[in-house]
Amino acid sequence: MSEIQVNTINEYTSANGVTIDGVLIKDGAINKSYISDFGLKEFDTYILTADINGTSADITANWQRKTTTGFEKIGTGVSESSGIFSFPSTGYWLVGIQAIIEKNNADQLITVRCMGTDDNFSSETEQFKSRMGGASTTTMNFNGYSQGLFKCTDVANDKVKFNTFSFGTNTILISGVNNTQFHFMKIGEI
Repeated sequence: MSEIQVNTINEYTSANGVTIDGVLIKDGAINKSYISDFGLKEFDTYILTADINGTSADITANWQRKTTTGFEKIGTGVSESSGIFSFPSTGYWLVGIQAIIEKNNADQLITVRCMGTDDNFSSETEQFKSRMGGASTTTMNFNGYSQGLFKCTDVANDKVKFNTFSFGTNTILISGVNNTQFHFMKIGEI
């Protein structure tokens, strides 16, 4: 089995006047310094350390970066303060919510939302939401996932936070490492 060598080509112009901008791959040893130029630069995951019971509000406490075996953030990672998440660099960020909810009250759509700002939360807008629920009054668990693209052009002012919405008295957002999680992945530069 042969190894692969990756070399970048930056606007190489051939004798025919053809401009090439891309990657040259050939047999040989792998040059890891070039590989990192094409890989994922930032990925982070946060979890809740305590359930949220029957509250429709911003999630401001009990946050923790995921620490399970096999998980490690890539890059600097996002930072969190009182439930507000700041990005370490500008770019296009894919933000995701994986929510596990227990509901045992009347017909209800339960929502976990991502709120965003471009003025450090002097104002905010809903970015995306994960909605779960149904027409049963029996205890049921729901697993919802949603994600959205967030454009960060100013790390001091462009931020996100999460909240619960239309949570009834007996509705629980379940915490723990394998339950509700919030993901952040930088997928492109601006």
